[in-house]
Amino acid sequence: MSAGKLNGERLAAARAGYARAVAEGLIHQACREGRQPETLIVSNGGTPVLVLTTGRQTGSAPDDLSCWSQAASALHQVLDDLFNSTHQP
Repeated sequence: MSAGKLNGERLAAARAGYARAVAEGLIHQACREGRQPETLIVSNGGTPVLVLTTGRQTGSAPDDLSCWSQAASALHQVLDDLFNSTHQP
C-alpha cells in the first residue's frame, strides 16, 4: 500500500469525477433499460474495476466496458491519470 497527497487541483478533479459518477450512476442508460449501447468497447488489457461507496450505498461499474456510463469512464480516467502520473519519473 502507498500513501500520498493530492494537491488542490488534483483533489478537486477527483471529487468532481466522484460526484458526477454518484449523481449519474455507473451504468449506461441503454444497459439499464436492457438494450445494447451504441458503442462496443473491446480491451485486451483486462476489465478495470470501479467501485464507489457512499455513506448510503456501494455500487460498481459493470464487467462489460460498453455498459459503463460516461461518468464512470470519466472518473476512471481521472483516477488513472492522477495515480499513474505519481509513479512516473
